[in-house]
Amino acid sequence: MENDRREAIRKGIAAYAKEQAIILRLLRKRGSFTERDFDKWLRGREVRRPRFKRRGLTADTFLLGIGANGFNQWATWLDLMQLMMVLGLIDAKKEDGLVVYRHPES
Repeated sequence: MENDRREAIRKGIAAYAKEQAIILRLLRKRGSFTERDFDKWLRGREVRRPRFKRRGLTADTFLLGIGANGFNQWATWLDLMQLMMVLGLIDAKKEDGLVVYRHPES
């Protein structure tokens, strides 16, 4: 059952391959970043410099960033990162009261 869930997530975020690569490259380059870094980089930026195009839904695709705080770039990236954590592509731990994101190989 868990493998089915992981496969559904993998397929669901496949349309976001470019964004996944950006996150993984950033983590490899920096080693880690905190939730504050993430917020600083992405909060409010959708108005000035949109990076995401809204994705169309298919049977296997997720439309990310539409939750309670949704319909903005920050929420889309956060949704994507949370799903990448489920797949083991990103590690996240709380350190000194902040969430710290890392590439699992570092």
